[in-house]
Amino acid sequence: MMGGFGRLDLHGLDLSADQRSKLAEIHADVERKQWDLMRSMHELGWRSGGKGGDTLDEAQARKTYDAMAALRKQMFDNALDARQRIDAILTPQQRQQVRRAWGGQ
Repeated sequence: MMGGFGRLDLHGLDLSADQRSKLAEIHADVERKQWDLMRSMHELGWRSGGKGGDTLDEAQARKTYDAMAALRKQMFDNALDARQRIDAILTPQQRQQVRRAWGGQ
């Protein structure tokens, strides 16, 4: 049903219908959250860049950087949360398969 989940490959895990349904819900939730954050980043970039001028507004540049960093952190937090939610759905054997697929033991 699902290919990868971000960088998490879920192929070949012999998922039950219930697991697939729950994973699809997580995927839709995370995708919505991440796209909302990406839109915010895009808007922030448009508002802060391209207006040019003879001088750099260092305070504004730092404020924009901090805002972008906060959005990136939220995206990272969303990915971690999704991974925890996915791990809660997978069986221990399925989690081990995922770890092996990514070179972990």
